[in-house]
Amino acid sequence: MNKVHLIISILLLFQSQKIFADSEKSLRWKARARVIVEKYLGDDWGVKLFGERERVYILPEIPMIDNDARSTEVYDKKYVEKIKLKEDLNLKLNIAYVSELYEVIKERKGAGSEVGNWINVMDQGGSREGVYRALVLDRDYQGMENYDKPVSDAGAKFAYDFSKRFAAMEVKQETLSRVNFYSVKRLVTEKALEIIDAFESQDDLFSWYAIMSMEFAEKYKYAFKNEVRQNEDYDYHINWAEQVPRQHLKSEVIVKIHRILNTLQKVQ
Repeated sequence: MNKVHLIISILLLFQSQKIFADSEKSLRWKARARVIVEKYLGDDWGVKLFGERERVYILPEIPMIDNDARSTEVYDKKYVEKIKLKEDLNLKLNIAYVSELYEVIKERKGAGSEVGNWINVMDQGGSREGVYRALVLDRDYQGMENYDKPVSDAGAKFAYDFSKRFAAMEVKQETLSRVNFYSVKRLVTEKALEIIDAFESQDDLFSWYAIMSMEFAEKYKYAFKNEVRQNEDYDYHINWAEQVPRQHLKSEVIVKIHRILNTLQKVQ
């Protein structure tokens, strides 16, 4: 039996046993299965087996963040990573990530020694988020935040829309327009990372991430170079989020926000 027949047989078996109930777990299994079917058999088979897609997605409730600068509530939460990647794959992905960070943060290619130093940090237990925070808090970036370079109107609108929709925080767009471009990038990204840590439910986090990624692809596809980030399918992003370590999800949010704002900065 070839792969196509096997996939169809398994899916039909699950349907005949009424596995696809309305429970959250079953719906999530269905979403993952649909991604596989459409990848190998095409969208038509996805419709035949699962029906037409419903294009209405509701954001989960955004967790509240303690605005007390002295509060360490978010950082005190200990997340136990369950997904482990093979060492060779993890190294390859980490190199690509650090190289991309220099591109979107420093606006230049990272020297081999710079990338290598951060890879060594990560090999010794450093996180992807930690590397990001170190790069935006170093002297170089602090100097960039002192430039007389306000964010563009398009960038201010993105920061306003993102903060309101995905962080439940409203800041006047006029105020954002007067803030340094590099400061806006850092502040929006830091807020997104805090929201990720604040989610109590993993399912809610994945839904938040998938809706965000889907809407980014719909509105700012031109800001991305690869097909993963350009994908407008909610189920695709849910499936991806479930299969990667939490730090990889965070790093995608970091890079996406920076790429979008970098692109919009050129729009005056």
